[in-house]
Amino acid sequence: IAGLANDVFVEIYNAQGNVQWAVSAGGDYYDTGNDIAVDASGNAYVTGYFESSSITFGSNTFMNTGAWDVFLVSYDAGGNLIYATQVGAADGEEAYAVTVDANRRAYVSGYFQSTSLSFGSYTLINQGYPDIFVAKIEAAPLGVNEVSGSNSFSVYPNPSEGWIMVQSMNGAG
Repeated sequence: IAGLANDVFVEIYNAQGNVQWAVSAGGDYYDTGNDIAVDASGNAYVTGYFESSSITFGSNTFMNTGAWDVFLVSYDAGGNLIYATQVGAADGEEAYAVTVDANRRAYVSGYFQSTSLSFGSYTLINQGYPDIFVAKIEAAPLGVNEVSGSNSFSVYPNPSEGWIMVQSMNGAG
């Protein structure tokens, strides 16, 4: 594994506890996978952040644009890369949770410290350092929402069949 500190890895097991497949990604510094969701077809969705100068998922190499950047990567039931995407800006961004709906759309939540953060054509403006985000993503971002305040939150249900709830640790939804 390439990193000097943390790297990201995914292992998928069958019902008998045997490893079905495993992949890893890493760079020259801290790279963290924070959450994983698996859809009904066995596709895995992994989100986290990377501090390395670059990170590679399959043939997709992402260059860090700030202190740390968000990634979302999806693998099929056989461990083959479906897609990988990155979101980042001048300061630090982290993703902490992912869930997936019945239509294979991933919902990623995290926080950003940069003055703005873009998910495709959707740009969020930081209202109070740091702000949290929820983004609906397929191969490209589909929608995004921003909430100012705490960076400690949870997303449920996971996996999702439709609506999801984001709740901050202080109880605000």
